[in-house]
Amino acid sequence: MKKHLLLLFLLLPSYGFSQKYMLREFNQKRTKINKTGMIVLGSWALANIGVNGYFWADNPNSTSSSKYFYQMNTYWNIVNLGISGYAHYKSATTDYYDWAMDETIEAQNRDKRVYLINGALDVGYMIAGVYLQSVRSSHPEKQRLLGYGRSIFWQGVFLAVFDSAMYLSHNKHEKESRLILKGLSFNGNSVGVVFAF
Repeated sequence: MKKHLLLLFLLLPSYGFSQKYMLREFNQKRTKINKTGMIVLGSWALANIGVNGYFWADNPNSTSSSKYFYQMNTYWNIVNLGISGYAHYKSATTDYYDWAMDETIEAQNRDKRVYLINGALDVGYMIAGVYLQSVRSSHPEKQRLLGYGRSIFWQGVFLAVFDSAMYLSHNKHEKESRLILKGLSFNGNSVGVVFAF
């Protein structure tokens, strides 16, 4: 029994260091997934603003549905660019690498939850886009509704693919990193180490 206790006291510091290193690696990869996603979202937004802004400006007096399609794509992606920019700022000003286990688990769960909620919103955008296109025939602003509806539908499709890919990336990362959690117990208030003899 004394040998086991001595071994425990000798291994505990190295185990703590190893856990700290693995947590840092886990948070670095989680942050990298988010940064990559925000680069994709920001690039999509910039491309949409450039292309759709050009076509919108090219026909300022047009009353066709295409004008409103380009207009809504431009507005929509100004918001996407803002979200991407804010996420980059937040990532650059937060030191995720020295987080404790409970902070790490909460951040991982929060990331997955955000992309799941966004996925549900994306389905709502697609439904709203289809609805706007379907009511156009009886509405005096039918060209605007048709253009806005097409835009909202296709932006929803892109975001559904994007949010699904982000959720799946975080889920895969979490499954690959199960070793970090192996040997730990978490009761909601504290983290403990479990040793089996």
